[in-house]
Amino acid sequence: SQLQADIEQLLASQNITFDRELILDDANRIDFYLPDYRAGIECKVDGGFSQVAGQVVRYMQFKQVDSLILVTKRRAHCQMPPYICGKPVSVVWIAGSSL
Repeated sequence: SQLQADIEQLLASQNITFDRELILDDANRIDFYLPDYRAGIECKVDGGFSQVAGQVVRYMQFKQVDSLILVTKRRAHCQMPPYICGKPVSVVWIAGSSL
């Protein structure tokens, strides 16, 4: 998607090391993983709050993920709690625009 391409370009332009589509296990793959920060970035352009929250909870249960940034075009996702599994979660709402 364009959102992922924009984030990839932004990370590369800042010389931030990342893995794209990191497989956490057979059922979970995070859009970006920043190993130097032990952080994940997940991109969402649609999906209901419950579905996305469940996905974030699953990611936060992995010990290699210490924090997560959810980049979303859905305002409903802004309801995400600031901590899940004791780990910080940040939501970046980009509304209808691209990065």
